[in-house]
Amino acid sequence: MKEKRNSYYAFTLIELLAVIVILGILLGLAVGGYIGYLNQSRGKSYTIAENSFKDATMAAMENCMAGGNKNSAFCNNHAIPQNQFDYELVYLNELIAGDYIDPIKNPYNTEEFCDANNSYVYVSNRADMDVDMNYDLYYKICLVCGDKKSAFCDEDLEAPADFDTSCEVYYDENLTIPYDGEWTDQDLFIKFNASEGYTSGISRFNYKGEKESKWKSFSVKEPQGVLRFSESINDELLAQAYDDLNHAGSIAQCGSTAIRIDKTVIEDATLTGKRANGKAIPSGKWSDSHVTLTVTVNPRTCVSGYLYRWYKDGVLVQDWSESNTYVAKEDGTYKAEVANIFKKQIVATNDFVVKIDSTAPVITVHQDPLNLNNEDYEFTDNITVTFGPSGGEFACDPKSSRKTGTYTVTCTAISNSDIETTVTFQARHSYAARLVPKTCSRQENCNCREEEYCIRHETCNPWWCPDWSQGCCNGCHQTGETVCCEEYATGTRCDTCTVNYDCSYYDCPNGGTLNGTTCYY
Repeated sequence: MKEKRNSYYAFTLIELLAVIVILGILLGLAVGGYIGYLNQSRGKSYTIAENSFKDATMAAMENCMAGGNKNSAFCNNHAIPQNQFDYELVYLNELIAGDYIDPIKNPYNTEEFCDANNSYVYVSNRADMDVDMNYDLYYKICLVCGDKKSAFCDEDLEAPADFDTSCEVYYDENLTIPYDGEWTDQDLFIKFNASEGYTSGISRFNYKGEKESKWKSFSVKEPQGVLRFSESINDELLAQAYDDLNHAGSIAQCGSTAIRIDKTVIEDATLTGKRANGKAIPSGKWSDSHVTLTVTVNPRTCVSGYLYRWYKDGVLVQDWSESNTYVAKEDGTYKAEVANIFKKQIVATNDFVVKIDSTAPVITVHQDPLNLNNEDYEFTDNITVTFGPSGGEFACDPKSSRKTGTYTVTCTAISNSDIETTVTFQARHSYAARLVPKTCSRQENCNCREEEYCIRHETCNPWWCPDWSQGCCNGCHQTGETVCCEEYATGTRCDTCTVNYDCSYYDCPNGGTLNGTTCYY
């Protein structure tokens, strides 16, 4: 029995060891399979990243072929390859800066990005542009992500060589008369040259004005070339040579001074005017102030700057200057002439007639208040208006009588130069007040006027005196209301006089306000 138990335990240990061995084998197979799967997954991610890099490059190049953005740094820095011997290297950092692609994560270490400065796409052209004017671009990818890099990265590319660019400017095609920096309206000739040191021939020269952002290309197949320069410019001209591998030489200034070419052709020039308050005024319309005349030229600018001279009634009043404005302070017919610096083409503007009237209208009011009785009345009849030389028109509001009430009339005069004057006056309707007679024997408590009424009687002659006893004409005496004066020689008259108090008054039986003997509404 003992032996049997020992045998049992030994078998169990062997069996356990076998299980452990089997588990180790299975675990090794599983880990190896996982690592293989992980490597395969990372490889696919790397291939996807390469294709994304290529697609972004294609999109950028196609954008440049379609015209691109005039301010695109990418298109300014890359020319479309012209043939199979011409190529461009498009770096990942350029595409990221141009928003064509986002930074690429390293599939083998997601905590870092692929090397944007050393990752590039080689772009060339299977078609020969000099022959069939066609684009058949192809792309080779070099994506560097940590220790991983594309197969094309191992292909040899010649390192950029150091070489210089130079250029000179001449008046003549034979390059015998150097340009001296003066303004000209003729073509100039630019001689480009690349010094020794370039890798495999010069494919092109790029040039631009110093203030410009976009380079222009002048293609050549040798280390020098001559360009007939026909553009209007007032700037220093810069040049840069590129070899066949797109390696750039130094940037050089063409000549020792700025190039000044002006080929402006003036199409027309228009003269307009504004008053002192800045409001536009047509030709021939009266102005209340001086008129500032302005010339607008088509085209609006020229590189040498326009020059102007001014005339009033055909007489020169200001010779050539850079000012396109003139302040007209007198009546007259004005015009200007325009030219560029050479004055070979002189273009006249339209005539502009200036008429100035700064006199405000003067309004004289005849009656204030104006008594209208009970009749219609045109209120302009109550004013007199004096205008300046431009004349004008005037009106009142209300225009005529309203046949009732007392109200304010506003009269406005506007000159033809748009100067305005306004006055007001009162208008009121009226009728004659009614007299109400009233007499008092004494003044009592009313405001009455004292008046004496006399009645003439016959002359009293002493010779005819019927009754001497009464002493009719003997002396001076009064009997009742009869007064006699003694004058024997000539006689006299006797008057009968009565003193009364007149308390008559006026009223307005039809309404209104009494003013003296008139009733006003």
